[in-house]
Amino acid sequence: MNKYLTKLRHRNRFGGLGSHQRNLGYPGAYDGKMVKNRLRTIERMARILNKRIKEDDTLPRWTTDLIATSEDRLVMVTDYLISKMEK
Repeated sequence: MNKYLTKLRHRNRFGGLGSHQRNLGYPGAYDGKMVKNRLRTIERMARILNKRIKEDDTLPRWTTDLIATSEDRLVMVTDYLISKMEK
């Protein structure tokens, strides 16, 4: 099979002709769809909490600790992936 047909078949299997895949350092892994779904869930939960929690609410320490940890991890992943994408 010639190189053009091989490339075309690969594109059809992994996202259609118009898609542009990026391998960010992990060959064989196609987790973009799963990550985008989880990010939508994070966004939805953050929106719900932001509407419900008032600035003068007293919350259990474990809730603020988990949110701080989540924020820190999301910032770390964002920094890493953006730096990979910009190379």
